[in-house]
Amino acid sequence: MKKKLMLLAAFSLAVSAMVGCSSDKAEPKEEKEKPVVEETEKKEPAVEEKVEKDETTVEEVQAEVEKVINDNLKFAEEEDIDAYMGTLSKEYSGNAEVTASTQVLFDAYDIDYEVIDVKVVESSEEQVTVEVKQKAIATKVEEGYTFQNHIATAVHTLVKEDGQFKFSVTETLEDSIEYLDEEGNPIAVPVEESTEESTQE
Repeated sequence: MKKKLMLLAAFSLAVSAMVGCSSDKAEPKEEKEKPVVEETEKKEPAVEEKVEKDETTVEEVQAEVEKVINDNLKFAEEEDIDAYMGTLSKEYSGNAEVTASTQVLFDAYDIDYEVIDVKVVESSEEQVTVEVKQKAIATKVEEGYTFQNHIATAVHTLVKEDGQFKFSVTETLEDSIEYLDEEGNPIAVPVEESTEESTQE
């Protein structure tokens, strides 16, 4: 069940430049060399401008995605159901069942989140895939529920809707999960016990 609360949220940009070649017709050297030099000088700034523009775009998308991730966790900590659902794609934000089950989780747990690392692994104008490593420490667990503090990495796919990135798909990397005690120190948790707890939830 807690995987739903772990909804948070690279770049592979390539810049290529093609420089035309002049023909090999016999022409006086002085008249031929001058246009070639001028053409090269005109093209080089254009390539530099393209690279600079792409780098700016990467930084802007990175910042936008990190803001969505931080907002998602902030709203989860504050248990602001409307704001939290607003960080999810329409497939989930408009789903009454998902909203109700998320509210149940908010009522059952108080959890402090900490983002440890964010890595954008794939990006386009309309979709971003990002790996987020985060820590989750429960400060309150209602009777009848269980929660194991942990550090884990999740892969999130965010899609752009109405000009903003929203969480669409989340997959927790099981091999990345590191269980913690109440003080946040690493502990060993048997696979059987972990599976049992997930089943009870």
